Amino acid sequence: MNESRKCLGIVVGGGPAPGINSAISAATIEARNQGLKVIGIYDGFEHLVSGRTDVVRELRIEDVSRIHVQGGSILRTARANPTRSPEDMQRTVTALRALGIDCLLTIGGDDTAFASCSVAESAGGAIRVAHLPKTIDNDLPLPAGMPTFGFETARHVGTELVLTLMEDSRTTNRWFVVVAMGRKAGHLALGIGKAAGATLTIIPEEFPGDRISLDQVCKVIEAAILKRRALGHRDGLVPGPRQADRVERIQGDQRANDRGSHVNISGMALAKHAPNKANALKLMEFLASDEAQKIYANANNEYPVNPKVAPSETVQSFGMLKPDALPLENIAKYRKKASELVDKVGFDSGPAS
Repeated sequence: MNESRKCLGIVVGGGPAPGINSAISAATIEARNQGLKVIGIYDGFEHLVSGRTDVVRELRIEDVSRIHVQGGSILRTARANPTRSPEDMQRTVTALRALGIDCLLTIGGDDTAFASCSVAESAGGAIRVAHLPKTIDNDLPLPAGMPTFGFETARHVGTELVLTLMEDSRTTNRWFVVVAMGRKAGHLALGIGKAAGATLTIIPEEFPGDRISLDQVCKVIEAAILKRRALGHRDGLVPGPRQADRVERIQGDQRANDRGSHVNISGMALAKHAPNKANALKLMEFLASDEAQKIYANANNEYPVNPKVAPSETVQSFGMLKPDALPLENIAKYRKKASELVDKVGFDSGPAS
């Protein structure tokens, strides 16, 4: 360690993963033994990008000596990224310098690795940066085929869950599709599928091109179903990674002659004899307000009922929505008959033998 370095800052970014506290503990103990002050920064870069220096704590050996047995992260984590604007990066570097930090350890995945590299460049050598690869996706190119920490535990836990679901699948004669984390890589889904002996594992690396159509995925699963049927089995389970950025998005009934997509409508009602009508009305008014509708739109990717509020960027990327114009009173009128039809065909009883 360079003798001129006096203070180590620790930042945890990205999603949770097993082993974060162990990493914080090991880094703190070694830095303290080397004579450095250690500052733990809460919530990743979230507060640093605003220039704040008050959401931190000093870490001593006695603070971290037993945290390796705890889950989660004592410094929490967040996905804020200072590289989104030059102003955010400048505020981040200025805040780190104000805290006296001249060494920075970042713990995270691909985004955090890029952010730490950018911090080092922006600081012009005043802050030395080291990055510890933490991601259950295992999508960082480490030497000698080493997995990123968190991956093996996530694979083990995922395998246990899938084994349980496979029993449910076998018992009910149903097919399950399990979505694992993974971003653009299929390592976690493949590891879970191999360890659990899943019927089929779908990974993006096996699909050519930049886009994966839903039809392609369905055809692979349909082929597996037919093969299982030929062998006398009516059940199966398919793990695969979440690939929202590559899978083609579709919305039903959107062609020129189609009736439009069915809309699931949320509603509110106030009981006639409610004891706190005034407060209930305030809550209902708030839920329909611009502020609340914006929260629903961005957090849940729902279409806002307030026309003044725009849908989230994800929903806007789907294009214009053509809703089903069927009057609500008709839906209510035929609800009983629809329920009787569902019971008649045995929809909830599973597939026929």
